[in-house]
Amino acid sequence: MHALLTNYYFLKQIVDKLPKNIEFNKEISKDLIFNFANFNSTSYFYKKVNKKKDKYQLFNKIYDKSFDSFYVDLLIELKKDLNPYKLLFSYGIYTNYYLTNNLKEYILKTKNSTTTLDEAYNMLDFYFANKNDDINLKKTNLRLFFLNGYNYFDYMEELIHKPLLKNYNIFNSYNYFKKSYKNKEKFYSFCTKSRVGIRKILFKLFSRIYKINTKFYFYNDKIDTKLINLQRNKFEINDKTYELSLEEYINEIKKEVLKIISDINDYLFYNNDKKIRKLFNIPDEKNL
Repeated sequence: MHALLTNYYFLKQIVDKLPKNIEFNKEISKDLIFNFANFNSTSYFYKKVNKKKDKYQLFNKIYDKSFDSFYVDLLIELKKDLNPYKLLFSYGIYTNYYLTNNLKEYILKTKNSTTTLDEAYNMLDFYFANKNDDINLKKTNLRLFFLNGYNYFDYMEELIHKPLLKNYNIFNSYNYFKKSYKNKEKFYSFCTKSRVGIRKILFKLFSRIYKINTKFYFYNDKIDTKLINLQRNKFEINDKTYELSLEEYINEIKKEVLKIISDINDYLFYNNDKKIRKLFNIPDEKNL
């Protein structure tokens, strides 16, 4: 489900590698890391079933080329108030965007032909949850495991309200995300605990009516071993050839993200905008 656990463990590793002068490292709860690591997918739940009724379609837009403009405006807002939680929230938004786009390409190049993209995300979640915390996602209610991981805090709204308004014309972002988080919490509570019985049967029937693929919603212990790529089979992304396992490839992504965060911090803490101008294609005439 949107690579929830994969995103969580990735951001957790990023937080552990942040510079020591960012003092909140050891104070951040797993619930907050889970929240920030998966914020970008929250808008998916603004409409429970018919996603076409969401006139903003933010879930799709936040992963396209418009992201750079949105994120630059976010950094401008962040620089006005370097609240540590806003800072980590900004890292979560960027790491999710970067990991999602790169991981999707990896999956498409390595998966078995019968494995769908949504199934692959669930498989990776199952794999990493079991490996890192010995969690069986078939038996774990993620709503209870991340008890406070579904909150939209005021400081989040303060940071993203203007960038959302400017780039996506979302005027009432507070109510938009409050509703999205509420629906998201209910969804994960149901889908990560309802394995058998009448509720699941009814849900499948409901899903057929609305043409929803339930394989996206429920975890199982089936793993497409091609995704793990322990044999280090070659794959090509953006004209570059790799011979890496899944975890080796994710480690490469982690190195890239940490470098980008360092460039972002140069702007936020030291007023050096040269690197982020190049990174986000910011014209010289734009004030930062």
